[in-house]
Amino acid sequence: MSETTSPTGTAGDARPAPIETLTGDRLCMQCMHPLVGSPITREPQTGLLYVRCGECGTASALFEYPTVGPWVRRMKAVASSTLVVIALMLIIVIGGIAFGFTTGAASAASESAGTALLERYRALGGVVDEQTWNGSMWGSADMKWINSPEGQAELARTRWSLPPLLLLVGVNAIGAMVLAPFAAMLGVALMRRKVFERGIVCALLVGAAATLAVLLNIAFGAGRGAPSWRSLTEDHHAAAYAVFSAVVLAATSSLAAAVAPTLAAALARFILPPADRRLLSWLWEWRGKPIPRD
Repeated sequence: MSETTSPTGTAGDARPAPIETLTGDRLCMQCMHPLVGSPITREPQTGLLYVRCGECGTASALFEYPTVGPWVRRMKAVASSTLVVIALMLIIVIGGIAFGFTTGAASAASESAGTALLERYRALGGVVDEQTWNGSMWGSADMKWINSPEGQAELARTRWSLPPLLLLVGVNAIGAMVLAPFAAMLGVALMRRKVFERGIVCALLVGAAATLAVLLNIAFGAGRGAPSWRSLTEDHHAAAYAVFSAVVLAATSSLAAAVAPTLAAALARFILPPADRRLLSWLWEWRGKPIPRD
């Protein structure tokens, strides 16, 4: 009885030997698993070339869908170049939004604190000079009272009193809602990076914007002239309000950037049938995930 010999000459092994490995970008038609790197084998009876999926074991003939590879590569090239441009634009947009809401929140809260300080001054018997009072918080402050222990205590108390705090939280809540979608898009553009790396990028952007807001506020406050009730509270409280805003906006944007790629892949999985997910295969491959079959 004769022995069966494989093409490599090893007795007892009936499986054909691989010719080379697949370098094209192809997917298993059964489970959508990438076949790149799989050994190409010639079927001994028919002479046809095929590769066997390492995930589900399905044999895929190489002539069945030869045009898929170029289209998938083109889709990935378009996606890569588009994400680079989007990432650069989003860095500018996120910085601008963070700067605007940090400055706006600090200014609004400072004005509220100035109002609270003036009301406390009047409640303690203080009199506002009508010649310098113009109906706003820019009226000249009583620096003699401000520099007294009582005035310093009231100035410190207004920083986190309820009206400025509520206003600060409200403005930053709106800022977080505006910033989150742009941070999420940046997270998708940076999906090749790790989760904490995407979060750090957004945190650094917001932190840089908040720092710039504080520096400009200090530079602006240096040339105001006679201190007013509002400028007084801005000079003393704006930096703390900016830090509060930076923490809120950085946390929001970092979270949005971290989970965005996962949400984008889940949405694509929900919308697209398995056979069409290969066109967006980079949503999973760039994160080291297998393309879902169901």
